[in-house]
Amino acid sequence: PVGVETIASSISEDKQTVEEFIEPYLLRLGFLKKTSRGRQLTQKALTHLKINKKEENSLF
Repeated sequence: PVGVETIASSISEDKQTVEEFIEPYLLRLGFLKKTSRGRQLTQKALTHLKINKKEENSLF
C-alpha cells in the first residue's frame, strides 16, 4: 500500500487531482482499494495490467 502523495508524485499530478478525479474512477472500476495503510491495487487491476501476483511487491 502507498499513500496518495506517493501516487501523485509518481504520475506527476497534484494530490488534489488524484483524490478528486483519478482515485474515484479507479475505485469505481474496482482497480483500487483504500486500506488503513494506504491505497492498494486489487487483483482485478493486476489482471488487467497483466501483472503476476508474485511481481506485486516489485517496484516496476
